[in-house]
Amino acid sequence: MGTTKGALELAVDRWDCGEVPRDDILGAPGRTLALATGTLGPVLTLSAACASSAVAIGEALALIEDGLCDEAIVGGTDALHSFVYRGFHALKALSAAPAAPFDAGRSGLSLGEGAVVLVMEALEHAEGAGRAPIAIVEGFGSSTDGFDQLAPEPTGAGLVRACRRAMEHATVDAKAVDRYHAHGTATVQNDRMEAIAHAALFSGCAVPVCAVKGSIGHTLGAAGALDVAICALTLQRQVLPPVANLRQVDPMACVPAVVGVARSDRGSLALAVSAGFGGINAALLLRNPKVIQ
Repeated sequence: MGTTKGALELAVDRWDCGEVPRDDILGAPGRTLALATGTLGPVLTLSAACASSAVAIGEALALIEDGLCDEAIVGGTDALHSFVYRGFHALKALSAAPAAPFDAGRSGLSLGEGAVVLVMEALEHAEGAGRAPIAIVEGFGSSTDGFDQLAPEPTGAGLVRACRRAMEHATVDAKAVDRYHAHGTATVQNDRMEAIAHAALFSGCAVPVCAVKGSIGHTLGAAGALDVAICALTLQRQVLPPVANLRQVDPMACVPAVVGVARSDRGSLALAVSAGFGGINAALLLRNPKVIQ
């Protein structure tokens, strides 16, 4: 499981009373899920800021590729809490209006909460059990640029490295990518960084950009896996969802975003990215299983 704060809400009141909790608060969601499902494998908690659950998917992929697991239950979770709200409010990162990624009038992010759980397994294992995958995870890449504790590296160099590592892992070229599923927080710094990274990755080609945080808010540790789940489903359904609340693309964060209404798309390969505090970047390359031979 990927999470930024685990079950922090179980500890705050005790801290306020002067108690020092000795529980594994961060790992509580993963342990709870493992007990509920009766899993027999390793139970791991990944905390990599807002890229946490994307990194968790990458870890699950490595376990499967190394033959250590046939299946992995993987996902992310974070619940809203006043501690989290106060932190983002202090950073002046919150928008009074719903978040509008890449929009010229955007003013910050909207906090959300959520949880997502996916089952990953080797393709041969799925086929042997008669299960049809929603998407194939072809590659994973990550990087840490160490530029700042809070702000992304403005040239997007770290995110570009993560994306290129995912493509190298999958042995595909950027020209083969049909859509870019953005982190898209709607902060000035993140959106500008992503626009520069997109241009560097695709050499200025108009690879369509989707983003969902205008619809569901920024779910922090759950965001990466939620982005992957939504990207996988829309890829399977051959549709490009619009960026919610985007009316006019910011010239300083100019990307070929899907605006207004969803449109059909027969592309088979998607790049889903995450970027977190501390310069943590992650990218996952997904393929529509209909094109697997």
